[in-house]
Amino acid sequence: ASAMGVSKKREEMMDNIKAVLFDFDDTLGNRNGYAYYMYDNFIRTYLSDIYDNKLLKEAMLQDMMTWDQRGDSDKSYPYHKIRDKYHVELPDIDFLQYFKDNINKYSYLCDDALNVINYLKTKYKVGLLTNGDKISQRAKVSHAIDLDIFDVVVISGEQGYHKPAKAIYDIAIAKLNVKPDEIVMVGDNFANDVYGAINAGMKAIWIWPDDGRPM
Repeated sequence: ASAMGVSKKREEMMDNIKAVLFDFDDTLGNRNGYAYYMYDNFIRTYLSDIYDNKLLKEAMLQDMMTWDQRGDSDKSYPYHKIRDKYHVELPDIDFLQYFKDNINKYSYLCDDALNVINYLKTKYKVGLLTNGDKISQRAKVSHAIDLDIFDVVVISGEQGYHKPAKAIYDIAIAKLNVKPDEIVMVGDNFANDVYGAINAGMKAIWIWPDDGRPM
């Protein structure tokens, strides 16, 4: 009965909806997957003598993924931590630039993301609202999906505002040309995608990618 009640509530929430906005990383895009492949490439490129030691390489990769914090940490943090913990020699590179130049090469969608978008497009306008660098974020998204599938694409680095700022939501609302309460935002980051959307007058659906954590 509880599950039926939740389902009915979600259906009622969508009654007056005319547009659906999606976050990208960890919502449409499998960020854990493409971050892992990027860090794997980093070890292969700069620590090639270690790469064939599968156990050590995997230990480093798992640490780098932990230090990455789903992209919320300083982008250079995993670089400095891997050097300090494993006492390895690394070239003095701008790791932030390395990250921007390489993350887009590995991006791909979560299972069924494309099917969900195509289904929703039969009923609603569908847009993308994502935080990220104006060059690398667009490259990352477009590597995974044809941007033309979206009615609206709003990337924070191109606008000068970042979620959860109301200003970037207002830009998306204007581009969609519908009322705020006729839009539902779908995303994994509660502050950016739920609080930000509701603060802008929208509805929101929280996609939680991890099992086991209390919500």
